[in-house]
Amino acid sequence: MIAEALSNIRRHTTSETAAIRLAVEHDRLVVEVSNVRDGLSPGEFLPKTISSRCESLGGVAMIVNRGKETKVKVTIPL
Repeated sequence: MIAEALSNIRRHTTSETAAIRLAVEHDRLVVEVSNVRDGLSPGEFLPKTISSRCESLGGVAMIVNRGKETKVKVTIPL
């Protein structure tokens, strides 16, 4: 899912950097991949492949747009 998120940033934005955060919160793995929004990216979207993989593991995927940052956040039970 991380590789897919990075690939999506490269293919669909002009962002030159990305950040990856991995954490365990309340018996769940949380993966966040974020990049600076370039103004060209669509507002609300949910990457289908990432969402499908996450759901198959009993998790949830969501997009968080905050300021100039877009973040794909995946939460999967451990």
